[in-house]
Amino acid sequence: MIKQLFSILCISILFFNASCTTQKEVVEELEEEQEQNEEDLETEFDLPTLVSDSTLSFLRGDDTLSASIQDLDLEYLEITTVVLEHNNQQISEGIFSEDSTSINFPIDSKELPEGFVNLEVKLFLKEVLSEEEVEVTTTISMEVDNYFPAIFYESNYIQLQYFSYTDVWTAFSIDLFYADLEYNRITDIYNVANIEGDSLTLEIPEGYEGQEYFLCKLINNTQENPSSNGSTVTSVINSMYIDEISSNGSSKINYASSSNKGDYKSVTVAINNSIDYSFSGRYGKYETTTKDGYQFTTFENIIDPTAIKRVTLNDLVISSGDNSNIVVLSYINNGDTLWVEEDQLTEPTDWKALPYKDRERLLVSCFVKSDGIVGQIYNMFDFYDENNIEYYKTRKVLNENTEVIYSLRADNNQTEYYSLLTTTTKELPFTNYRNFYSPEDFGISIQDGDVTINNHNADYFYKFVMVKELDQSNPNFRQAIYITLNKSNHLTREFNFNLSSLNQENTNTLFDNLPLNYEVNVTNYDDSYYDALNNGAFKVNWDLE
Repeated sequence: MIKQLFSILCISILFFNASCTTQKEVVEELEEEQEQNEEDLETEFDLPTLVSDSTLSFLRGDDTLSASIQDLDLEYLEITTVVLEHNNQQISEGIFSEDSTSINFPIDSKELPEGFVNLEVKLFLKEVLSEEEVEVTTTISMEVDNYFPAIFYESNYIQLQYFSYTDVWTAFSIDLFYADLEYNRITDIYNVANIEGDSLTLEIPEGYEGQEYFLCKLINNTQENPSSNGSTVTSVINSMYIDEISSNGSSKINYASSSNKGDYKSVTVAINNSIDYSFSGRYGKYETTTKDGYQFTTFENIIDPTAIKRVTLNDLVISSGDNSNIVVLSYINNGDTLWVEEDQLTEPTDWKALPYKDRERLLVSCFVKSDGIVGQIYNMFDFYDENNIEYYKTRKVLNENTEVIYSLRADNNQTEYYSLLTTTTKELPFTNYRNFYSPEDFGISIQDGDVTINNHNADYFYKFVMVKELDQSNPNFRQAIYITLNKSNHLTREFNFNLSSLNQENTNTLFDNLPLNYEVNVTNYDDSYYDALNNGAFKVNWDLE
């Protein structure tokens, strides 16, 4: 009995030990599997990279940006989505190629601001094992170019153009439009009178691929000018100004009036009674009174150069015996008095005029500058001859802090061309004024309506002007057409142009089918006499008739 119980007990113990061994093995296997899973989850892998594939120089209208995914391991990662953002705002969702490596982003670029913007590509991924989200980003810098530079004309711009110091304009209008580099109009025509005081912002036409354009301004004015015989000469001037611009350049083009009618002032000059003097000059109404040993002369309607730009200034020449000086009335503040004592008056300085070359004419002008304001005065010089040699007598300016600039314009009318050179100096006499330019720098030819100007030795800023004078049987009526083409870059090689495609409709100008067989000139400065201050300026003109 005892032996039998012992046998049963041994069997039970053996069975228990076997059972314990089996459970231990299972636990160990589970632990090994968990460790393996943890090792799998902790496997290191490289994230893919995003690269911009876009070849676009700029964005315009409905456009497409492209990018590619490189080094994507699909064993560990799967793509969730990819988006394009600007300032953390989604603007497009990517469209994948069949192999999921290339991405296209269709966008409406007009939803973006003009100019350069930073766009962010965001690729969202999910890890295969952990299902955790992973994000990869890259930034694409692009230019957005949907609009021409805004054009702004100040309020009453057209009305203010009626006023001129040399002419009476009875009509004045400006129309403008944009043209491509082949001179084809690509926008509507806008009359400035309808847009002044506000900005005109025009969208670049869909399908236009470049960023260079012409801004064309058509100016029509009628002038009434008195003639020497007492009659009035009516002139109708039609002008076209063609400026080459870039849509990725200045964001705004501003036009301010060159004159403001009615901006005048009243100034006084007090001259010591001890001076026996006389005065002359460029001024209008005045009144003289005597008080406290001085003669006070108050001048009305003196031009205020801070309000009226590009103007001939009012001046006063004070002469006493051999002494003669000049006062710039326009540089006296409104209501102020400039005092003149006897010891201030000095004798003018003599200098000999430059010798003339054959077929050459010389014109000397005087400009003054004070507080950054420049104007021209006419009464700076007197002239006299001695032994058939011409001399200038140059006066001294009595205004304080006033700089004097002398300008020499030399024009030469040759058989094949006409040239105009400008030199400036602050000290007389002029020297070496002919050295900066040679007419041989340029050559011109015309064939089949194309005008070609060749640059041989020079490197200048330049513009082209084409002029056509229309014959009229009425001697008191003349009509002319001017076309000006401004170039923003340098003339460094042959330049060829043809305006025969210009044909404007519904305008009050006369540019339809304008031939080019008239007058052409190349210049590096504007026609305004104020640009005579540009030392080294030149103009060359060819008559193509």
